[in-house]
Parts: sequence; structure tokens; C-alpha cells
Amino acid sequence: GDTGRPTEYDGPKVQPVDWWHDFWTRHHKNTGMDRNETLHLLSTLFGDRFHYLDHEEVERLSKGGVLVTGTLTKNGDGEFYVEAEHGRVRVEAEALKLNERVGSEIEAIGRPRRGEDGDEQEARLQLTHIRDDA
Repeated sequence: GDTGRPTEYDGPKVQPVDWWHDFWTRHHKNTGMDRNETLHLLSTLFGDRFHYLDHEEVERLSKGGVLVTGTLTKNGDGEFYVEAEHGRVRVEAEALKLNERVGSEIEAIGRPRRGEDGDEQEARLQLTHIRDDA
């Protein structure tokens, strides 16, 4: 609906295939910086608050995934958590070697799932991807 923002747009939400190519070409022309230089600048300016997602990660998120960033921890019962800025999130992953990453800062994508009793209070993330360079 109408939000009253000056940037309100009510047209098609799908961009043409070459949209990003055209964007970076125009950006380089306007600023003199290519894509890599711009991403490096953003990373320098925003530090840990800047997250660049590659095409594969965007696809995972667009299919209902959730991005979580923080320190991976493990409790005495063998349950894994990500200590994130917004709180603690329980995570599960069968195929990802979480034991090797305990204590590390990670960026991971997962699908929300309810606790065993269906209670949303015990929401968890079933991790599908951990960034290799995290």
C-alpha cells in the first residue's frame, strides 16, 4: 500500500536480466569505482555491519531462508547456538561440520523450524549454508 515515501514505486517489481550489469556500468561512470572497489569501500566503512551476499545466497534467502550472524556456541547437551546481536538462536545442521566452527564468527543461512512439540517459542534454524570465508 501507499507508505507516503517519496521513493514509492507501484510498477513491476521484476528487473531485466541485465539490470545489475547496467547498474555497475552506470555506477562506475558516475563514481570512477568499479564493483570490487565499491564493495571494499562499503566493507571498510561499515565493518561487521556490511554483508555482501552472492547470487547463491540471495537465492537461498528468497526461498524463505534466514541469515544469521554471530558466534557459534555449543552447550553441555550438545546443542548449537548462534550468539547474535539480537539474541541467541538455536541452530541445527546435519551436513555442516559445526563442531569445527564452535567459537568462530559465522554467517549462515537457514530455514526456520519449530521445536519438537511445535511450539514457536522453541524456534530453531535448520542451517543450509555457512559462508566459507566466515
